[in-house]
Amino acid sequence: KYTFLNNITYLSDVHPGDGGTAVLDGSHLTEGDYAGLKDRYPVVELTAPAGSVLHFTETLIHSGVPITSEHTRFAMFLGFTPPWYIAWPQSAGQKELAEQVRDPVIRKLFAPGSYSGQKSMP
Repeated sequence: KYTFLNNITYLSDVHPGDGGTAVLDGSHLTEGDYAGLKDRYPVVELTAPAGSVLHFTETLIHSGVPITSEHTRFAMFLGFTPPWYIAWPQSAGQKELAEQVRDPVIRKLFAPGSYSGQKSMP
């Protein structure tokens, strides 16, 4: 069901104002965008001790927030997709693999430039 998993490993403590991650808490449960969901779900600025990992799917509306404190935030960002999946619109597709897939919905997963967010899928 999910095509992209995000991981943020916080290498330093993150407190409010340290430039952590803000999420629209619960937005992963409903189809929509920020404008349509902002009154339904609260914005939460996440805090975390060093060594914490935030693991979430592409369906959770999220954003970085400005650093307003005197602290330096160190974090490592990793994204995971299946190796056969085209994750970004400018990625090169696997044409030979796509040609073997009969189902047009699944074939779209392999097509170059096909992915532009969960709304792009039927």
